[in-house]
Amino acid sequence: MTTVYEIKRAVSRLPEKKQQALARWLQARTDDHLNDETLMEIAAEGARAGQAGSGSCKA
Repeated sequence: MTTVYEIKRAVSRLPEKKQQALARWLQARTDDHLNDETLMEIAAEGARAGQAGSGSCKA
């Protein structure tokens, strides 16, 4: 998790306008690849997988 910490630390050091520009840039990249419908499909699939696997692991 050091990399995540380093990224957060570096971003926090940027001027506010640069942080906002970076956030807009990242959001645009995310929006280009996954729309709300796709995200909901992924979430539903994950929920189904979680329910299917919840009874199979007994300690």
